Amino acid sequence: MHIDDLRALAPLWLSKTEEVRQDKSHWSTNITGDIYGMGWISEMYGYSFGAAEVGLRHKINDDIMIYPGYTPRIGTEPLILHYGLPFKVGNWSFSKLEHHEDGIVYDCNRLFPPPPFPREVEVMESDPNVKRALYLSIECIHTLNEGLLLHHTSVGCPKPQWSKYLSFLKSKRFSELTKPKYWNSLKVENKLTVQHVALSKSRHPKIHTLFSTECSSYFDWQTVGLMHSFRISGQPGNITRLLSCTDEDLKNYKGRDLAPTHYVPSMNRHPLTGDWYKLLI
Repeated sequence: MHIDDLRALAPLWLSKTEEVRQDKSHWSTNITGDIYGMGWISEMYGYSFGAAEVGLRHKINDDIMIYPGYTPRIGTEPLILHYGLPFKVGNWSFSKLEHHEDGIVYDCNRLFPPPPFPREVEVMESDPNVKRALYLSIECIHTLNEGLLLHHTSVGCPKPQWSKYLSFLKSKRFSELTKPKYWNSLKVENKLTVQHVALSKSRHPKIHTLFSTECSSYFDWQTVGLMHSFRISGQPGNITRLLSCTDEDLKNYKGRDLAPTHYVPSMNRHPLTGDWYKLLI
Protein backbone atom coordinates (compact mmCIF):
# COMPACT_ATOMS: atom_id res chain seq x y z
CA MET A 1 0.00 0.00 0.00
CA HIS A 2 1.26 3.47 -0.84
CA ILE A 3 1.93 5.60 2.24
CA ASP A 4 -0.42 8.35 1.01
CA ASP A 5 -3.26 5.84 0.78
CA LEU A 6 -2.49 4.52 4.25
CA ARG A 7 -2.55 8.03 5.74
CA ALA A 8 -5.98 8.63 4.23
CA LEU A 9 -7.32 5.23 5.28
CA ALA A 10 -5.98 4.85 8.83
CA PRO A 11 -8.52 7.02 10.74
CA LEU A 12 -11.51 5.45 8.99
CA TRP A 13 -10.07 1.96 9.33
CA LEU A 14 -10.08 2.41 13.10
CA SER A 15 -13.49 4.09 13.35
CA LYS A 16 -15.19 1.55 11.07
CA THR A 17 -13.66 -1.30 13.07
CA GLU A 18 -15.09 0.23 16.24
CA GLU A 19 -18.51 0.49 14.61
CA VAL A 20 -18.47 -3.19 13.63
CA ARG A 21 -17.37 -4.24 17.11
CA GLN A 22 -20.15 -2.19 18.65
CA ASP A 23 -22.82 -3.61 16.33
CA LYS A 24 -23.19 -6.88 18.21
CA SER A 25 -26.50 -7.73 16.56
CA HIS A 26 -24.54 -8.58 13.40
CA TRP A 27 -21.94 -10.81 15.04
CA SER A 28 -24.06 -13.91 14.55
CA THR A 29 -22.53 -16.33 12.07
CA ASN A 30 -25.86 -16.88 10.30
CA ILE A 31 -25.85 -13.21 9.21
CA THR A 32 -22.24 -12.58 8.20
CA GLY A 33 -21.40 -16.10 7.09
CA ASP A 34 -18.17 -16.03 9.11
CA ILE A 35 -17.04 -19.08 11.02
CA TYR A 36 -16.39 -16.95 14.12
CA GLY A 37 -19.34 -15.98 16.27
CA MET A 38 -17.78 -12.88 17.84
CA GLY A 39 -16.37 -9.73 16.32
CA TRP A 40 -12.85 -11.11 16.20
CA ILE A 41 -12.22 -10.16 12.57
CA SER A 42 -13.93 -6.78 12.80
CA GLU A 43 -10.80 -5.00 11.60
CA MET A 44 -11.17 -6.80 8.27
CA TYR A 45 -14.66 -5.39 7.86
CA GLY A 46 -13.33 -2.05 9.10
CA TYR A 47 -10.71 -2.08 6.35
CA SER A 48 -13.26 -2.84 3.63
CA PHE A 49 -15.72 -0.19 4.77
CA GLY A 50 -12.99 2.41 5.36
CA ALA A 51 -11.28 1.78 2.02
CA ALA A 52 -14.59 2.06 0.19
CA GLU A 53 -15.41 5.37 1.85
CA VAL A 54 -11.95 6.82 1.16
CA GLY A 55 -12.16 5.66 -2.44
CA LEU A 56 -9.21 3.27 -2.58
CA ARG A 57 -9.20 0.97 -5.59
CA HIS A 58 -7.66 -2.47 -5.43
CA LYS A 59 -6.08 -4.91 -7.82
CA ILE A 60 -7.69 -8.25 -7.07
CA ASN A 61 -6.33 -11.52 -8.40
CA ASP A 62 -5.96 -15.10 -7.26
CA ASP A 63 -2.16 -15.19 -7.23
CA ILE A 64 -1.71 -13.24 -4.01
CA MET A 65 -2.69 -15.54 -1.13
CA ILE A 66 -4.25 -18.85 -0.20
CA TYR A 67 -5.11 -20.65 3.01
CA PRO A 68 -3.35 -24.01 3.26
CA GLY A 69 -6.10 -26.56 2.80
CA TYR A 70 -7.85 -24.55 0.09
CA THR A 71 -7.64 -25.72 -3.51
CA PRO A 72 -6.01 -23.11 -5.78
CA ARG A 73 -7.72 -22.10 -8.98
CA ILE A 74 -6.30 -23.73 -12.09
CA GLY A 75 -3.40 -21.75 -13.51
CA THR A 76 -2.66 -19.72 -10.37
CA GLU A 77 0.44 -19.89 -8.18
CA PRO A 78 -0.25 -18.30 -4.76
CA LEU A 79 2.58 -16.16 -3.41
CA ILE A 80 1.56 -16.10 0.26
CA LEU A 81 0.44 -18.98 2.49
CA HIS A 82 -1.79 -17.67 5.29
CA TYR A 83 -2.14 -20.47 7.85
CA GLY A 84 -5.01 -18.81 9.73
CA LEU A 85 -7.28 -21.86 9.67
CA PRO A 86 -6.75 -25.54 10.57
CA PHE A 87 -5.66 -27.70 7.65
CA LYS A 88 -4.97 -31.39 7.12
CA VAL A 89 -3.20 -33.78 4.78
CA GLY A 90 -4.35 -37.36 5.20
CA ASN A 91 -4.35 -38.19 8.91
CA TRP A 92 -1.97 -35.31 9.71
CA SER A 93 -3.35 -31.89 10.69
CA PHE A 94 -2.14 -28.52 11.95
CA SER A 95 -3.85 -25.63 13.71
CA LYS A 96 -1.81 -22.71 14.97
CA LEU A 97 -4.29 -22.15 17.80
CA GLU A 98 -3.14 -25.46 19.30
CA HIS A 99 0.28 -23.86 19.74
CA HIS A 100 -0.83 -20.69 21.54
CA GLU A 101 1.50 -21.24 24.49
CA ASP A 102 4.13 -23.23 22.61
CA GLY A 103 7.74 -22.37 23.47
CA ILE A 104 9.06 -24.33 20.50
CA VAL A 105 11.44 -21.49 19.58
CA TYR A 106 13.28 -22.00 22.87
CA ASP A 107 13.28 -25.83 22.91
CA CYS A 108 16.40 -26.99 21.12
CA ASN A 109 15.75 -29.12 18.04
CA ARG A 110 12.02 -29.47 18.62
CA LEU A 111 9.94 -29.05 15.47
CA PHE A 112 6.26 -29.26 14.63
CA PRO A 113 5.09 -32.81 13.82
CA PRO A 114 6.10 -33.48 10.21
CA PRO A 115 3.41 -33.93 7.56
CA PRO A 116 3.34 -36.81 5.07
CA PHE A 117 6.27 -37.01 2.68
CA PRO A 118 5.73 -36.00 -0.98
CA ARG A 119 5.68 -39.62 -2.15
CA GLU A 120 2.79 -40.26 0.27
CA VAL A 121 0.96 -37.15 -0.93
CA GLU A 122 1.38 -38.30 -4.52
CA VAL A 123 -0.92 -41.29 -4.01
CA MET A 124 -3.53 -39.53 -1.85
CA GLU A 125 -5.38 -37.71 -4.61
CA SER A 126 -5.86 -38.24 -8.34
CA ASP A 127 -7.12 -34.73 -9.15
CA PRO A 128 -3.95 -32.75 -9.99
CA ASN A 129 -5.29 -29.47 -8.62
CA VAL A 130 -6.42 -30.98 -5.32
CA LYS A 131 -3.04 -32.69 -5.13
CA ARG A 132 -1.39 -29.29 -5.61
CA ALA A 133 -3.39 -28.02 -2.63
CA LEU A 134 -1.94 -30.82 -0.51
CA TYR A 135 1.57 -29.89 -1.62
CA LEU A 136 0.96 -26.26 -0.63
CA SER A 137 -0.15 -27.43 2.81
CA ILE A 138 2.98 -29.46 3.45
CA GLU A 139 5.13 -26.64 2.03
CA CYS A 140 3.75 -24.35 4.73
CA ILE A 141 4.72 -26.56 7.65
CA HIS A 142 8.04 -27.56 6.06
CA THR A 143 8.99 -23.88 5.79
CA LEU A 144 8.11 -23.26 9.44
CA ASN A 145 10.15 -26.27 10.53
CA GLU A 146 13.14 -25.31 8.39
CA GLY A 147 13.07 -21.85 9.96
CA LEU A 148 12.99 -23.35 13.45
CA LEU A 149 15.83 -25.72 12.61
CA LEU A 150 18.04 -22.88 11.36
CA HIS A 151 17.14 -20.73 14.36
CA HIS A 152 18.04 -23.46 16.83
CA THR A 153 21.39 -23.89 15.09
CA SER A 154 22.04 -20.13 15.19
CA VAL A 155 21.56 -19.94 18.97
CA GLY A 156 24.00 -22.78 19.67
CA CYS A 157 21.72 -25.78 20.07
CA PRO A 158 23.51 -29.14 19.80
CA LYS A 159 23.40 -30.88 16.45
CA PRO A 160 20.10 -32.76 16.21
CA GLN A 161 20.01 -36.52 15.87
CA TRP A 162 19.57 -37.80 12.32
CA SER A 163 16.05 -38.53 11.20
CA LYS A 164 14.38 -39.22 7.88
CA TYR A 165 12.56 -35.90 8.17
CA LEU A 166 15.71 -33.85 8.81
CA SER A 167 17.32 -35.57 5.85
CA PHE A 168 14.33 -34.60 3.73
CA LEU A 169 14.61 -30.93 4.79
CA LYS A 170 18.11 -30.90 3.29
CA SER A 171 17.18 -32.77 0.12
CA LYS A 172 16.88 -31.61 -3.48
CA ARG A 173 13.21 -32.63 -3.44
CA PHE A 174 12.56 -30.24 -0.57
CA SER A 175 14.32 -27.40 -2.40
CA GLU A 176 12.14 -28.00 -5.44
CA LEU A 177 9.00 -28.07 -3.32
CA THR A 178 9.73 -24.79 -1.52
CA LYS A 179 11.47 -22.74 -4.19
CA PRO A 180 10.38 -19.07 -4.24
CA LYS A 181 7.34 -18.08 -6.29
CA TYR A 182 7.64 -14.88 -8.33
CA TRP A 183 5.05 -12.34 -9.35
CA ASN A 184 3.75 -12.70 -12.89
CA SER A 185 3.59 -8.99 -13.73
CA LEU A 186 2.63 -9.56 -17.37
CA LYS A 187 -0.38 -11.60 -16.34
CA VAL A 188 -1.49 -8.88 -13.93
CA GLU A 189 -1.05 -6.02 -16.40
CA ASN A 190 -3.19 -7.83 -18.97
CA LYS A 191 -6.17 -7.67 -16.64
CA LEU A 192 -8.52 -4.70 -16.49
CA THR A 193 -7.34 -2.88 -13.37
CA VAL A 194 -7.43 0.68 -12.11
CA GLN A 195 -4.24 2.22 -10.77
CA HIS A 196 -4.83 4.46 -7.77
CA VAL A 197 -1.30 5.76 -7.24
CA ALA A 198 1.60 6.16 -9.64
CA LEU A 199 4.20 3.40 -9.57
CA SER A 200 7.80 4.25 -8.83
CA LYS A 201 9.98 4.67 -11.90
CA SER A 202 12.40 2.14 -10.47
CA ARG A 203 11.87 -1.56 -11.14
CA HIS A 204 11.32 -2.17 -7.44
CA PRO A 205 9.64 0.72 -5.60
CA LYS A 206 10.90 1.38 -2.10
CA ILE A 207 9.22 -1.21 0.10
CA HIS A 208 9.59 -1.74 3.84
CA THR A 209 7.67 -4.67 5.30
CA LEU A 210 6.26 -4.23 8.82
CA PHE A 211 4.60 -6.80 11.05
CA SER A 212 3.22 -6.42 14.54
CA THR A 213 3.63 -8.89 17.42
CA GLU A 214 3.45 -9.08 21.19
CA CYS A 215 5.72 -10.60 23.85
CA SER A 216 4.46 -14.18 23.69
CA SER A 217 5.73 -17.54 22.55
CA TYR A 218 2.75 -17.75 20.16
CA PHE A 219 4.07 -14.82 18.16
CA ASP A 220 7.70 -15.89 18.53
CA TRP A 221 7.48 -19.12 16.52
CA GLN A 222 5.48 -17.28 13.87
CA THR A 223 8.15 -14.57 13.77
CA VAL A 224 10.85 -17.19 13.17
CA GLY A 225 8.80 -18.69 10.34
CA LEU A 226 8.05 -15.31 8.76
CA MET A 227 11.65 -14.11 8.93
CA HIS A 228 12.89 -17.33 7.32
CA SER A 229 10.25 -17.19 4.61
CA PHE A 230 11.03 -13.52 3.93
CA ARG A 231 14.75 -14.24 3.53
CA ILE A 232 14.26 -17.02 0.99
CA SER A 233 11.45 -15.29 -0.92
CA GLY A 234 13.52 -12.66 -2.68
CA GLN A 235 11.17 -9.92 -1.48
CA PRO A 236 12.92 -6.55 -1.99
CA GLY A 237 13.43 -4.10 0.85
CA ASN A 238 13.78 -4.52 4.58
CA ILE A 239 11.52 -5.99 7.26
CA THR A 240 10.86 -4.70 10.78
CA ARG A 241 8.88 -6.13 13.67
CA LEU A 242 6.73 -3.76 15.72
CA LEU A 243 6.92 -5.35 19.18
CA SER A 244 4.15 -4.28 21.54
CA CYS A 245 4.38 -5.34 25.17
CA THR A 246 3.67 -4.04 28.63
CA ASP A 247 6.77 -2.82 30.43
CA GLU A 248 6.55 -5.79 32.80
CA ASP A 249 6.34 -8.36 30.00
CA LEU A 250 9.24 -6.76 28.18
CA LYS A 251 11.52 -7.24 31.22
CA ASN A 252 11.19 -11.03 30.97
CA TYR A 253 10.94 -11.34 27.21
CA LYS A 254 13.44 -13.74 25.59
CA GLY A 255 12.78 -13.09 21.91
CA ARG A 256 14.42 -9.71 21.36
CA ASP A 257 16.81 -11.03 18.71
CA LEU A 258 14.28 -12.88 16.55
CA ALA A 259 13.89 -9.99 14.08
CA PRO A 260 14.91 -6.37 13.47
CA THR A 261 12.65 -4.71 16.02
CA HIS A 262 11.04 -1.38 16.79
CA TYR A 263 9.84 -1.40 20.39
CA VAL A 264 6.37 -0.02 21.04
CA PRO A 265 6.06 -0.53 24.81
CA SER A 266 3.10 1.77 25.47
CA MET A 267 0.04 -0.46 25.65
CA ASN A 268 -3.52 0.61 26.39
CA ARG A 269 -6.77 -1.33 26.48
CA HIS A 270 -9.35 -0.04 24.02
CA PRO A 271 -12.56 0.81 25.91
CA LEU A 272 -14.82 -0.59 23.17
CA THR A 273 -12.99 -3.54 21.66
CA GLY A 274 -11.05 -4.67 24.71
CA ASP A 275 -7.93 -5.00 22.55
CA TRP A 276 -4.48 -3.98 23.62
CA TYR A 277 -3.22 -1.38 21.20
CA LYS A 278 -0.08 0.65 20.70
CA LEU A 279 0.76 4.28 21.10
CA LEU A 280 2.96 5.18 18.14
CA ILE A 281 4.88 8.43 18.51
